[in-house]
Order: sequence, then C-alpha cells, then structure tokens
Amino acid sequence: MEIGAAIFFTDYSMAPTDLAVALEERAFDSSWVAEHSHIPATRRFSHPQGEAALTKEYFDVMDPFVTLSAAAAVYETRTLKMREQIEPMKEIWTKDKSEYYGEIVDFPRMMTRPKPVQKPHPPVIVGGAFRLAARRALRYGDGILPAAPSAGSGSPEEFMPACRRLAEEAGRDPRSLSVTLGGAPEDLAVLRRNRDLGVTRMNVRLPPAKEDTILPILDRWAKLVPQVRADLQQA
Repeated sequence: MEIGAAIFFTDYSMAPTDLAVALEERAFDSSWVAEHSHIPATRRFSHPQGEAALTKEYFDVMDPFVTLSAAAAVYETRTLKMREQIEPMKEIWTKDKSEYYGEIVDFPRMMTRPKPVQKPHPPVIVGGAFRLAARRALRYGDGILPAAPSAGSGSPEEFMPACRRLAEEAGRDPRSLSVTLGGAPEDLAVLRRNRDLGVTRMNVRLPPAKEDTILPILDRWAKLVPQVRADLQQA
C-alpha cells in the first residue's frame, strides 16, 4: 500500500512546488488537491457532517477553473459526458489512429502525438459514493476514490469485499482497480489493516499551513511509510 498526501492549497499554505519536492524526498506516492472551488452563501444541500465541517480552507482553496466547475455541476448529462470524455481520451492516448462516436463526444479517425510517457496511459481514478463510483471505475477507470463513510460509502471492511465482488461480476481482475482512501491516521495498526484489506493507498490530510507546520508532519510519516512497505515485503 502506498501513502499519498492531500491538501487545500491556499495563499497561507505551503506552496505547491515546495510541497511536491518535500513529498518526493520522503518517498510519498502522490499529491492530491481539493476541488471545492467555491462555497455559496446559501446552499440547497447541507454538508453530511454539519455546517461546522466547512472550515476556513474550504472557502479559501485555490482553483483556476471556477467557471468550468460551476457549469459542470449543473449538467444533466454530466455523468455521460464524463464517460464520453474519458473513453475517447484513452483511445487517443493508446492508439496511433483513434476515433470515437458517442452521444456527446463524436469525432472521426484522427492522429495526435506525443503519447503519454506512462503506459498504457495515466491512471484514471473515479471518485464518489462507493457503488456508483465503483461501477463507473470498472467500466472506464483504473481506480476508485470512495467518498467518506458519512457520504454513503461505508467502511473499508464493507466496501472492499463488495469492490472485489463487483469486479468479478464485471469480468475484471479486482487487482486491476486501485482503491485510494483519504484521512490516513498516524496509526500503524489501521494502516496495516487497510493494506491487508486490499486498499492501494491512503492519503494524509495536511493542514493549509506553512513549512514549519507541514514538514514535521511529513517527517513523522517518513518513519511510518517504510514500516508499511516493509511488512508487505516480509509477508
């Protein structure tokens, strides 16, 4: 199981370029950023954990795609559009001559280069409530990022067996679908348990702070990461 890190980048957080170097130096697997681009003053739906869950960083997080995110949130065909963007993208990435004919995305045979360095292509990870996200990931993705248990995904003990069963029913090797969880605790027993359940990686939630706060957290994790990996190698 790998260990990634997630953060709300703000004007008072560690800079993305500095964090990337710090994570790589400490053998972290990946860096993840928040997608909450704006919080309206009046909302139709409340947060599953209550209004107190929307802490300061939710309102201050950086996002260069504000208008696109706002528009995409109200498409009735957004799920179909997402699929019809990912499927042809994978065609373009993996084939010298690609074509795609869908309801929304439609293009005749074409060529484009260069192709991605990662082979066969960069991994496509689908997020959301477990069952819907898992079915979408099994159809056109390479991994799943389940929502928190409070948002309907349940615990790893519940959804990991279900994930394997759904993959087998779809005729797909369960090992071909990565599972990424947020909120990694500094608890080796929990990390080992989730790893043994088949979780591919857990992301550490970093505060929107500067180096003097973040680097000590990364240093503590730098001692945990080798222990998780060493256990797996010994097994």
